[in-house]
Amino acid sequence: MKLRAFCDVLEKLAPTRHAAKWDNVGLLLEPADCFVERVLLTNDLTSRVMKEAVDFKGRLLFFYDDRNNWKDRIVTECLKNNIAIYSPHTAHDAWAEGVNAWLIEGILGHSKHVPISPTFDTREMYEISGQARDSVDRKAFRKNFNKTKISDAGELSGRIFKRDLPKLSEKYLSSIDNFQLVCLGSIPVEGTGMGRKGVLTEPMKLSEVVDLTKRHLKLPNLRLVTANDTGPDGLVSTIAVCAGSGASVLSHAGKVDLWVTGEMGHHEALDAQENNTSVILAEHSNTERGFLESFKTKIMENDMVKKRDIQFIVSELDSDPIKVV
Repeated sequence: MKLRAFCDVLEKLAPTRHAAKWDNVGLLLEPADCFVERVLLTNDLTSRVMKEAVDFKGRLLFFYDDRNNWKDRIVTECLKNNIAIYSPHTAHDAWAEGVNAWLIEGILGHSKHVPISPTFDTREMYEISGQARDSVDRKAFRKNFNKTKISDAGELSGRIFKRDLPKLSEKYLSSIDNFQLVCLGSIPVEGTGMGRKGVLTEPMKLSEVVDLTKRHLKLPNLRLVTANDTGPDGLVSTIAVCAGSGASVLSHAGKVDLWVTGEMGHHEALDAQENNTSVILAEHSNTERGFLESFKTKIMENDMVKKRDIQFIVSELDSDPIKVV
């Protein structure tokens, strides 16, 4: 599969425009004439993982976290071996089916959760309505404007972007009666945003949630901050999560019983404790890495990818550098 076509699939799953503004995401390195046959998935792109990719004869390195300061060596090695680099990072944090959804669902046991900080679509958008005449091809209209609805009877509703206005005006406007157009402000993207929060089906002891988190993340040990007014047997009903270093996002979660993240500073942990919120710390990449297997399944089930003979593997050498002993 051509590299750009494969990147289009990745973009449709988790649009990079939903990433944090400061983040460097998407196709970061594009060798000449790169054809995707083998993809190595990793959380962190280290020298050990780079060697693994070369031995695998990979053509694309898909890695979650792009922040490192040894990039020059990695880039040189990738160029030598005709390997492209793609990083979604915070686009996967915000994605409705991304890393934070995976993290919280493994603890809640269900998918009823919402973003802590919703993502807003800032592209200029319009609400439209009207009555399409019989001459309007319903199927073609739906294809051209996929955020709209047009019934068999011609009732029209939905939203279009500013860029679609010329096409609408040229092809359809003369065939729509009672047409109305209302400019909208920024609107939230359904299910998309940083962090996740949700409610357990039934309250659980803090110690039970800790054990559940260990099983989900496949870790023998975690760090724990216990809220001032609770203990191991204290009940947890509400949970907020943010993979990686999540204090800045979790601080906007409102009152919840438990935060789950990878790491946070001493004073951030004290603030949570004083506000009667317990915190589970699993180390930065341990809250992210397990999502790679889930993502591997999602990408292999994509219709465009299934038509191609592409091999995917998750790195066996990628691991968090910090160990709790």
